[in-house]
Amino acid sequence: MLKHKLFISLIISLFFGLVLSNTSIAQFIHIIDEHNKGIPDVFIYDLQNKTSTLSNKNGKANLENFGKSDIIVLQHPSFERKVLSIRDLKNEITNIQLSTSLIQIPEFVLSASRTREGEDEIPYKIESINARKIEQLNVQTAADMLQGSGTVLVQKSQLGGGSPIIRGFEANRLLMVVDGVRMNNAIYRSGHLQNAITIDQSVLERAEVMYGPSSVMYGSDALGGIIHFYSKNPTLSENDSMIHKINAYTRFSSANNEITGHADIELGWKKWGLLTSITNSKFDDLRMGTNRIHGYDEWGKSLAYVTQFNGIDSTVNNDNPLIQKFTGYQQMDLLQKVLFQPNTILDFILNIQYSNSSDIPRYDRLNDYSGNNLRFAEWHYGPQERLFTAFTTNLNKETKLYDGAKLIAAFQNINESRIDRRF
Repeated sequence: MLKHKLFISLIISLFFGLVLSNTSIAQFIHIIDEHNKGIPDVFIYDLQNKTSTLSNKNGKANLENFGKSDIIVLQHPSFERKVLSIRDLKNEITNIQLSTSLIQIPEFVLSASRTREGEDEIPYKIESINARKIEQLNVQTAADMLQGSGTVLVQKSQLGGGSPIIRGFEANRLLMVVDGVRMNNAIYRSGHLQNAITIDQSVLERAEVMYGPSSVMYGSDALGGIIHFYSKNPTLSENDSMIHKINAYTRFSSANNEITGHADIELGWKKWGLLTSITNSKFDDLRMGTNRIHGYDEWGKSLAYVTQFNGIDSTVNNDNPLIQKFTGYQQMDLLQKVLFQPNTILDFILNIQYSNSSDIPRYDRLNDYSGNNLRFAEWHYGPQERLFTAFTTNLNKETKLYDGAKLIAAFQNINESRIDRRF
């Protein structure tokens, strides 16, 4: 009887020993935020303060130096502190999500003095729209992004428009800058400028809005303020293996039957990085809302439009007065960036951007009456085409002449036109 008990105990011990030996403990963790994006520089340590490590730029951390029974703490200034046991990490790579902290570290801005400075250290009024905010807004154009952020008033006379206004200034009294290169200048017209929609908000790292006369360090054409768009840069690998990231989305909006498709791919080596992006959007005629709580049921309705029969302009009643006829358009945006960083103090960036649209009808003019008849038979902007090329050199070594230097050689070609014809 005793032999049988010893035999059963031995079998049970062997069984649990095999189970425990085959239970794997995660050697790597991937720390992510609410949007499943990796969080870099998360400080990880055990409760005895014997072992610690940091997550890399992709949010991954190696736990091989920790004991299997350790309790670890994940800490980052922008996220809530998290405590967990390594024994609970069973997979080879475990995703750990951190919640955003209510206390945020002040952002760094570049537009104030063209150098990296803390937002709380500059005496100027600057608003920053980061990539997370842009993603949350999920808007159709960069002009809608500015308006949706609450930082800038945007004037829109048509669906394919968006002229920023700061402190009552717009057009050639505001300066729009993309990656350090100005898009417009003082010789541009004083009326509304729609250049903001030629920026693809899907590849923006952030946008900075600088208010007031302090912006004149950029010139007299920045009297009212500056809107600076910063596109994303390629990411380099921390070792000899190549990294790759693919991002894509589609969007449909019922208000104007918008169909947008976007895709970008990022490849990174130790010294080279590539970023390629394409966005294509098609917007149909805009549909206005039906609720008029002010009581004027016919206010704003599009009752008629102009078309031609046998070459003769004719006014036709609109079958659906809630549809703003001839407001739709199409647009395509391309971006290609190449980053070469031979060492830690020098890097080169080739930046190529191209944007092109179809004709963009001016709805407010097409709905303008002269007496009982429509004033214009035709009124639209021609295709807005922008080709932007820049080669940037960054020198990050402090010398007697400078703390850091940026050299930009840029070429930009913008084609615009305006076509109007009375009835």
